Amino acid sequence: AKNILWTVTNPTSYSYFIEQYIWNKWIQIGEISYKDSISKNNYSFQLVNLHSGINKFRICQMNEFGDKSSSEEINCH
Repeated sequence: AKNILWTVTNPTSYSYFIEQYIWNKWIQIGEISYKDSISKNNYSFQLVNLHSGINKFRICQMNEFGDKSSSEEINCH
């Protein structure tokens, strides 16, 4: 299995959503709870059910107003 690893500096108190691009759209495949408000946190999400070829992922957050921010695409072979 492969993992997506990321580091957050100056975190907000919102969970992280992991999305995979499948069926021609972004689908949420997991959620990671925010850890705490220290200045730097490391996160990891295990990828399962990878298909052959390129798998596309991104990490997202949504604030209390419903505004969504997303990372750049992460490609996994």
